[in-house]
Amino acid sequence: MRLAISLLFLVSLFGFLSAPLPASAAEEKVECEGKVGLELAKCRLEGVETEAGFGAEIDPVVIVGNAINVFLSILGVIFLVLTVYAGYLWMTARGDDQQVTKAKDILKAAVIGVAITLSAYAISSFVISRLVQTSEVEFRKGEIK
Repeated sequence: MRLAISLLFLVSLFGFLSAPLPASAAEEKVECEGKVGLELAKCRLEGVETEAGFGAEIDPVVIVGNAINVFLSILGVIFLVLTVYAGYLWMTARGDDQQVTKAKDILKAAVIGVAITLSAYAISSFVISRLVQTSEVEFRKGEIK
């Protein structure tokens, strides 16, 4: 029962913290007086698309970087949940060596998983940055000729 309440609390906290922040509207740059209905709506929405980032071209490197950041954030949350769960098991063991061993194994696995993930991220980030630099240099050399 306590585990269910703890899990519900963590899920609620995660949902609260991951809720989107309210967005502020773009400033109205176009004069819309005298327009009615759909024309007024279209007039008011001019410029909002580009200010929100939908009209501009987005570099694929930025998209991949954002996806990696989201993935790492999710892994961080999973690590936190595993750490809290292992700590809970350890604190409620009441001298049961089997439960303490299980908690230690969960902690070890979580730390090893985070270490492997972060090292893989560091290696791939280094390799990708070098590839991007090399391709930019090659592209510039091609333009000069």
